[in-house]
Amino acid sequence: MRKLVKYILLLVFVALSSSVLAQTDLKNEAELIKKAEQHFKREEFVQAFSMYQTLLSNHKDDPEYNFRYAVCLMYADRSDKSKPIFYLEKAEKSPNVDHRLYYFLGKAYQINYQFTDAITAFEKFKLKAKSSELTKYNIDRRIEECNNGIGLLSSVRGVYVINKVEVKESSFYRSYEMEKAGGKVIILPDELKTKYDKKHNAPTTCFFVSETGLIYFSSYGEKNKNGLDIWRTHRNPDGTWSQPENMGNVINTSYDEAYPYISPNGRTI
Repeated sequence: MRKLVKYILLLVFVALSSSVLAQTDLKNEAELIKKAEQHFKREEFVQAFSMYQTLLSNHKDDPEYNFRYAVCLMYADRSDKSKPIFYLEKAEKSPNVDHRLYYFLGKAYQINYQFTDAITAFEKFKLKAKSSELTKYNIDRRIEECNNGIGLLSSVRGVYVINKVEVKESSFYRSYEMEKAGGKVIILPDELKTKYDKKHNAPTTCFFVSETGLIYFSSYGEKNKNGLDIWRTHRNPDGTWSQPENMGNVINTSYDEAYPYISPNGRTI
């Protein structure tokens, strides 16, 4: 029986390999490896996903394939964010593993709210990485985010899902019933979007405050001096919009701010 199972699994692996090779016009595994490496080097993780899935199925204990498959999995399949951790932790056991593993392991822990483990992984990456890599991945910021997460979770006292629905991304804002909360989420008027906003896909929703008539929204501004900032404006009697006002450094930081909400008292953002 075991021999039969092994034989069936072998046939599945061969079928997977043949399928991927056929889809990409590749002749053999050597070409598959080369093509996968090209995609991975260019950080085209979605394109490399099926290739490393095939390579891992044929070399399930190879630490490099476990590492690369996990990275691709993070970008290609977001249905279960905890999946990459298994493959990354398996690859971590190898003494010669790519040091970038610790960045992606930290990232995987972070998006699963395992902030302490994430900080440990990021710190290991800092010890092994080049200065250019530390800048590229903004490691100190990632660690800061994890420390913020630890602080935020320490004050959580029970969260309950009252209702859960699946909606289209283009109309998700319609699911928020916020009239009792002093306003509503609406589509940002096109005339308030800068050319830079339109070109770089800035958030397309904003928060309308019923009592004041103010709209709070995210924008890069005309020249993207500071990333996404929170701005506000109001509608003039003639139907035009007032000149948008940047909320300033008290609200905005050197990082991106998006999706503002104003509390009913008008004093909390």
